[in-house]
Amino acid sequence: MKINIYCGNPDCRNIILEEKFYFQELFGEFYHAGDCGTIAAAYHSFESGKAFSGIELKPINKDEALKLIASGKIRNLERDIA
Repeated sequence: MKINIYCGNPDCRNIILEEKFYFQELFGEFYHAGDCGTIAAAYHSFESGKAFSGIELKPINKDEALKLIASGKIRNLERDIA
């Protein structure tokens, strides 16, 4: 079974095809390189009414991301938008 990894940015939500991308632990989301992580953090701040500073985006590869998803600790957006 092939598992697609989706970007957590509400303005994107596209499949991440790149081998290297980013993970944000606080929100438990994956993002494309570029502005996706920054936009998602702003969205979470607006939605919650809380300011999030120092949001760290950790580089991650697909194998590491799949392990996180398989552990059940991280939800993959595929079920939310498919």
